[in-house]
Amino acid sequence: EGRLYRHLEVGNGPGDMLLVEIVRIHIDDENHVLISGDFGKINGYVSPRLASINDRGRVYEDFNVGSGPDNTVYHVSKAKDGGIWIGGLFGHYNGTKASHIAKLKGDGSIDASFDVSNNIVGTVFHVLEVKDGLLVAGDFGLVKLNLNGSINESFQINDFNGSVYDLTVSDEGKVVAVGAFTEVNGGNYVRVIRLRSNGEIDQSFNLGAGSDGDVFAVSRMNAGRILIGGLFVTVD
Repeated sequence: EGRLYRHLEVGNGPGDMLLVEIVRIHIDDENHVLISGDFGKINGYVSPRLASINDRGRVYEDFNVGSGPDNTVYHVSKAKDGGIWIGGLFGHYNGTKASHIAKLKGDGSIDASFDVSNNIVGTVFHVLEVKDGLLVAGDFGLVKLNLNGSINESFQINDFNGSVYDLTVSDEGKVVAVGAFTEVNGGNYVRVIRLRSNGEIDQSFNLGAGSDGDVFAVSRMNAGRILIGGLFVTVD
């Protein structure tokens, strides 16, 4: 509705509410809130870079990340099976190797059934679970993983010359990716591109000159339209 919710308090305690860097917020259907970023405490409770809170900002202490990720978490979202996806700059989670992406259980412990090994090399900015796998965007471009962390060979890997920051997928499986790139596979695709479900470039989608600045967010709207946001003034 656009109203300010004044009861949500997040910080290191009264009088110190702004000394946390929150990068991503995920709210589920029951108003449970997952927050990620680069912080050590939330309202006095130690929960490095990742925490679960209620809609009034109170920490769920049964969500325990231990020592947590060892660097910034840029993405957090719920997995379809109730787990949690995280992505970012980190290389370990609570002492366990987790190269920039990990799956957690609902209590904050790592889910060992997801093993990305060395399949992701670079910072992860967005993770999107789809019907047959996991789309992962970052400073390396865009790859598709299977739900166990292995590479999904059915999805074409494209050569992006800049970071991919955000993704959305249509009901038909087409992927819109946005970011800081200006070329893909040597072609002119300025900061916004649409791919088919197998990763091939959808040539029917063309933004011409594209945006005049980086695009950080994209979301679907009605009638096949998309909404983008970022550091730009003009598009095409």
